[in-house]
Amino acid sequence: MSSGDQRLLGGDTAASVLEEGGFGGILSGEGLGGVESGVPPGSYNHPDQAASSEKAAMAVANKLNLQALPIRQYLEQSVVPLLLQGMQALVKERPNNPVEFLAGYLLKNNPQK
Repeated sequence: MSSGDQRLLGGDTAASVLEEGGFGGILSGEGLGGVESGVPPGSYNHPDQAASSEKAAMAVANKLNLQALPIRQYLEQSVVPLLLQGMQALVKERPNNPVEFLAGYLLKNNPQK
C-alpha cells in the first residue's frame, strides 16, 4: 500500500481497519445507528411513534392511490359518501338556502380536516 493510500485511511492500513471491525463498525452494520436502514435508533422501542408513523405513511399511500383512480371511482370513494350524508341532512331540514346549507355541511363534516 502506498503512503497516499495510508493517508486516505488516516494512517491506518486496510488490514488494521478490517481487523478493528471495519471503519468504526460501519461494515458490520454498527456505528451508523440505524441510518443505513432508514430507521432511527431505538424506534422499535416506541410503539406509539411507530403507529403514528405507519398511519402517516398509509395516509400518503391512500392519497396517491386516490389520485391514480379513474374519475368515477375517485368521486365514489372521496366525495360521494359525505355528499350523500349532506343531501340526507338537507332533505330533513329543508332550509331556505339549500346550496349554502349543503356547503356548510360539507365544510363542517370534512373528514380530511
